[in-house]
Amino acid sequence: MIYKNQDQICLTPNQLNQTSNILQLWLEDAIWLRAYVVSTLGKLPFESTVTERLIQIPTDFYNALKVYWGEEIAIQYMNYMNERITHQRDLLKALIREDQEEADMHTRELYANADRISTFFDQFPRWDKNVWQKFLYSDISMYLNQVTSMLSGNYREAIAIFDRIVSNSIDMGNYMAFGMITRSMFNHSKAPTMRCF
Repeated sequence: MIYKNQDQICLTPNQLNQTSNILQLWLEDAIWLRAYVVSTLGKLPFESTVTERLIQIPTDFYNALKVYWGEEIAIQYMNYMNERITHQRDLLKALIREDQEEADMHTRELYANADRISTFFDQFPRWDKNVWQKFLYSDISMYLNQVTSMLSGNYREAIAIFDRIVSNSIDMGNYMAFGMITRSMFNHSKAPTMRCF
């Protein structure tokens, strides 16, 4: 529960940590995907190491979420994230090969995955399917535009797009964390230590 003190919102230390952890995971998702794109396009020697770190993201989400959702639901979300990253990687490879048909297929699969994630989140109170769809659709569109800009050598535009990706990732992290902490249950017999904003 979020405790309110007049016009302030008060959170327990556990809720603050939860917010920070979820936000960090969404930022890491954006950062390591960007690193994957750069290392793959540049054929850099650390591409395989970056790839290993990128595909760790779904497991990181699983570890963070199983505490709050339980094993089964956390695994389901991890699987959605694995699917998402796989299509992002395959889309990049198709664009590099200039295989538009395959690129279109992976783009469609990414939007279908976004729909599944949005529907998955919609089962929980405090989250709205349409809000999640907007976040995830924007993420896909920006990812595609970022890769296209880099392939065409428009690096300033690619950087500007990445700034927007980071901003969207922060919004997703905050929205996800807020939905989770507002469902947290506390023992009302003794108010926990709180920090107010």
